[in-house]
Amino acid sequence: MMIEVKDLCVKFDDNIIFQNLNFQVKKGEKLTIFGDSGAGKSTLLKVLAGFIPDFTSFNLTLMFEN
Repeated sequence: MMIEVKDLCVKFDDNIIFQNLNFQVKKGEKLTIFGDSGAGKSTLLKVLAGFIPDFTSFNLTLMFEN
């Protein structure tokens, strides 16, 4: 499986959380998300899970192999 995120933007009022964030995780790769408190780690996971749809725009591609 591969996950690809393109042009992720998240904005709450006038606060830009992410702007044009791009990343790709290929089959067999591992991804670590780390940063200071308030950096957006939990927000990123909530956006990708679909819990914050109204404040975001991005393209998400999931590729599965049989």
